[in-house]
Amino acid sequence: NGSTTGKLMYSTNGTSWTDINTGLSTSESIQGVTYCLNKFIYWIGSSTYSVSDDGINWGSPKSGPSAISSVKLNCINDIFVVTGDPSGAGHVFFTSNLSSLVSLRLTNEISETQTVVKGIAYGNNIYVALIDTNPTLELWYSTALSFDTWSQINKNFALSDINDITFRHNKFVLVGDNGQILYS
Repeated sequence: NGSTTGKLMYSTNGTSWTDINTGLSTSESIQGVTYCLNKFIYWIGSSTYSVSDDGINWGSPKSGPSAISSVKLNCINDIFVVTGDPSGAGHVFFTSNLSSLVSLRLTNEISETQTVVKGIAYGNNIYVALIDTNPTLELWYSTALSFDTWSQINKNFALSDINDITFRHNKFVLVGDNGQILYS
């Protein structure tokens, strides 16, 4: 309603909505919600998440591995992946069981402390990560979500202000400010 945070709602038809009691105080901000591993997941503030079987009844919040801003929640190849701006360089956080998140630095070759993994997508048997090394954007790929298996696609990506990456309908799609959309 524009006057509170910490609010979730659900709908069965997309037009009428019902409030969900999350138990959060109105000062806590929900950063995102997704569905992965047959569960609903929402991210609270900078370092907490909660899990639900039905999207209505939620368990106790769990602590994430570190404070993350600009959070993006992804379900990639049956792995829950969180990207954003953590302390450290080039990290993503992931789990395949939702009990705890593991921190993974994508590669030693990305060493700048200002590095942010802005998004990650999976398709055609590869992972592609959009990495902001400040001041440039880079694309990296790997056949596994593991340490030091990443290769750079191109250095100093030509467009600035790209915000996210996804894979749908056999295409990787990048989106950004001012209506920028690119695909591969």
